[in-house]
Amino acid sequence: MDNWLKSTLLTSACAIALTTAARADAQETRAPDAETATDESAGLSEILVTAQRREESAQKVPISMTVLGTEAMATMQTINDLAAKIPNVQIDEAQGVPRLSVRGIAQSDFNPNATTSNMVYLDDVPLNAALAQSALTWDIERAEVLRGPQGTLFGRNATGGAIRFISAMPTKSWSGYADVTLGRFNQNIVNGAISGPLSDTLGIRIAYTGQRSDGDVYNSVTRKRIGNDYYGIRGIVEWEPSDRVHAVLRAQYFNRNSPVLSWKSTPGLASKPGFGPLVDGRSVAELQADYGFQNLGASTKYRVTEIDGNPDGNLKHLPISFTTDIDLGPVTLTSATGYLKAKQAYMTDGDTSPVPILNAYYITNVRQWTQELRLASNATGPFKWIVGGFYMDEKIKARLSWDATEWLGQTLYPNANTVLYTRGQRQGTESYAVFAHTTYEITPELMLTAAARYTWENKDIFYIFRSRWDFPTSVPRTSFQVADFKRAVETQNLGTLLQAAQPSLGGKESWRNLSWKIALDYQVSPGTMVYALVSRGFKGGSFKPTANVRGEVLNADGSILSVRPETVTDYEMGVKSSLIPGRLRVNASAYLYDFRDYQTNQLVPNSGLQLLSNLPKARMLGAELEIEAVPVDNLRLNLGTGFTDTSIRRSTDPALIGNKLPLAENFNLNASMRYDLETSLGTFAPEVNLKYRGHYYTSKENIVRLGDFATVDARLSYTSPGEGVYGSLWIRNLTNKRVALVVDDPSEFWGSNIAYVNAARTYGVTLGARF
Repeated sequence: MDNWLKSTLLTSACAIALTTAARADAQETRAPDAETATDESAGLSEILVTAQRREESAQKVPISMTVLGTEAMATMQTINDLAAKIPNVQIDEAQGVPRLSVRGIAQSDFNPNATTSNMVYLDDVPLNAALAQSALTWDIERAEVLRGPQGTLFGRNATGGAIRFISAMPTKSWSGYADVTLGRFNQNIVNGAISGPLSDTLGIRIAYTGQRSDGDVYNSVTRKRIGNDYYGIRGIVEWEPSDRVHAVLRAQYFNRNSPVLSWKSTPGLASKPGFGPLVDGRSVAELQADYGFQNLGASTKYRVTEIDGNPDGNLKHLPISFTTDIDLGPVTLTSATGYLKAKQAYMTDGDTSPVPILNAYYITNVRQWTQELRLASNATGPFKWIVGGFYMDEKIKARLSWDATEWLGQTLYPNANTVLYTRGQRQGTESYAVFAHTTYEITPELMLTAAARYTWENKDIFYIFRSRWDFPTSVPRTSFQVADFKRAVETQNLGTLLQAAQPSLGGKESWRNLSWKIALDYQVSPGTMVYALVSRGFKGGSFKPTANVRGEVLNADGSILSVRPETVTDYEMGVKSSLIPGRLRVNASAYLYDFRDYQTNQLVPNSGLQLLSNLPKARMLGAELEIEAVPVDNLRLNLGTGFTDTSIRRSTDPALIGNKLPLAENFNLNASMRYDLETSLGTFAPEVNLKYRGHYYTSKENIVRLGDFATVDARLSYTSPGEGVYGSLWIRNLTNKRVALVVDDPSEFWGSNIAYVNAARTYGVTLGARF
């Protein structure tokens, strides 16, 4: 069946659903705090969201969205777990950077300073840099996943969509919870929070999370497991001096030590184009054989690796926000100030074998300030509006270093003991925006939404080009020199200069854009709403994130190479319906995306260089269907499915025309079933969750096809009478399915096929108490 026919059938199926069903895979769940816990076992309750900066029912918002409640969020161990419960959302992590895809719009760039296509918000702080989006979330009241271009209210580079994590707030009386998880691979997790009033007007909440784990991968060279440890603490102070003033100060610190692990899944190439012979003229495969490399990855389901040094990575993440709401009578004034400081330092084995061919060490620092001011009408009449302004200032410094002793030594520098190769860049972004979002009640059933956002964006970059050094080590040309390489980078005691860097180079660009949205929604009945919209999303232009020499970033006229802003126009229709109030919700949407200047970045086959470019025109056709049902008391069923068909329609390379966009799944499905069995001893709740991912390609050339697999999770939860004690027995990846999620170097230029693999089967027990 050709792609056109598939797309037509999928869209037709969704169009039928649009007239009979609805969509909003919202999952309301129990909060850890007894004060806010609700009994939802008897049916589906209303979900309140702030997706349009006002508190309203999710079923009344003309946006394709999924809401996950506190209990669902509490079971997640990484941001990647979010996608298991949401259609048309994919989250994978590669080289320490999450790759977030919403409706097939993805960030294919793996550099820490990359510009994302989907924005993540922690309360009122946008996490703009890609590396900043990888921090764990904990003690979350709910997560709102907004699909489709968010060009107006959440307009910061959200051409695909936005994910908003809303922290749990201080409670009106003292309460809290604490739980401990023990799992496979010596996993230990501790979570807890305490919350309550300090006075009649001041409340406080402190939440903690921490983990220690040996990890699911064993290194046969170092004879150690590759662990994953983290801890985080968040404090929230809420002040309500009167019924007209509300202020919240939030601050959290997160520190994670986790490896950036890749796999060599196929034999190395026999030669390296452009670099000449390696040591004594031997090929990569011969070198690997000398070191006893057996390529154990696939044969052990990727639980054993053979790398010359355990990879390590550290992320420090510090967001702070201060939000004030002042009720001025006719309007409410909101000020949201955000600060973010993040640092990521990680080492990875680029050739993923016992041979010290290419160990890489990346250090990236991010500093970001944001300020948003909003005025919202408080009128109860037919016309409501929100106007505001937004400002962001971001600075990113990145330094990339490689131990290239085996790669370049004896060929280019035969007298050097070691070879350290380094480069870096500094990048700054200033963004200003003004926006307006209005709704008008034409009739009691018919609502018009009109919104616009104008953005001014300035970006500059400063390249520090390649230099090479003979760094000091006491054990040259062995796997033990990895520690000396790391020390040299961290102290900047690089040793003897072998090749001086070219003179540094900088450049600036500015862009302007008007994004907008027009939507109509009609309340067909008290339980059913249909909507149609046209919207425009915008992602700012960018520079090439890395460069070895000046020639890689200079145009023929001497200007700095940059890519144009990415825009997408979304034509969408949908329905949100409670077909049987309290028992059945069926929500659906169908959309057509028209892209201009879609941005891509990837490794160039057979060169090891990165290419940042625009695809002049691309198209996407897709649909979503979500069903939530309580057919009988205590039984909850959820089903979500998404379809996406993408096509490159215009390109400077004719060979790309007709190809799929990178990381865009053609089909995905999530399903869950839970039954609450109420007894005199408490409530026991068995639950099963399934996620199926269709196929997708890792690059616009469509060389490597991945996907077409399913994973299953299971859980048996327990809540005591009165909900004072809770716990669960759980298993993740029940069938132990192990697959490559991302492949960065299909040409094996660095001597390997760099693939990132999902986690092995893990099981454990959680026990906690509320007080």
